[in-house]
Amino acid sequence: MDIVFHGKPGSGKGTQSDNICEKLGVVAVSTGDLIRAEIKGNTEMGQQIKAYSEAGKLVPDELVMDILAQRLEQEDVAGGVLFDGFPRTANQAKMLEAWLGERGRKVDAVFALEITDAESMFRCTYRLGCSDKVNCGKDTHIYYHRPTVIARSEADETPIFACRKCGKKLVMRNDALPLKVQTRIDTYHEETDPLVELLGTEFGYPVFKIDGMPGIQEIEDAINVVIEENLR
Repeated sequence: MDIVFHGKPGSGKGTQSDNICEKLGVVAVSTGDLIRAEIKGNTEMGQQIKAYSEAGKLVPDELVMDILAQRLEQEDVAGGVLFDGFPRTANQAKMLEAWLGERGRKVDAVFALEITDAESMFRCTYRLGCSDKVNCGKDTHIYYHRPTVIARSEADETPIFACRKCGKKLVMRNDALPLKVQTRIDTYHEETDPLVELLGTEFGYPVFKIDGMPGIQEIEDAINVVIEENLR
């Protein structure tokens, strides 16, 4: 089974993807993570991506699909994938449809977590990341997770929080600045909102819009109902 999963910044895709993967027996794949790994590994495709970025150009859909296809050929995803934030364009959707179709597969459902812009801003700007990005990388929200204070800044007594997964200190994420968050929200409205509609109307995929405003458990319960009623 293959699932497309979209949501505004801070909507909780990372949290809910674990539940969906467990329920459906699929593996989450993020093109963002794949691209970062290519750049970090200084691979040929990573060098191409870096060149486009440094020139201020968008990475071509074909290159993104090549990177994704490389991951999809691996054995652990043969039973199904949760595509985290992909496709982002109609052209990417067509490429994914063709790739899956050649292998007798298709997108079985599209999940879209819906939250307000204000909630998106609140969740993103109050979200910290683990300082150990290699071994952990877990995000923690100051309000929702109430992390433990392990120290205070010598300069101004600002609290330093512990990661809820590994216990190491939390740091501010590079994308947590309000201006950057607003740009991501605007991009979601301009690109992803119309695409989600298109995936239903033009591609004929079942689209399930989930209210992402309640608590984590309530959202998980709502997703589980959709899975039990439509994907079993």
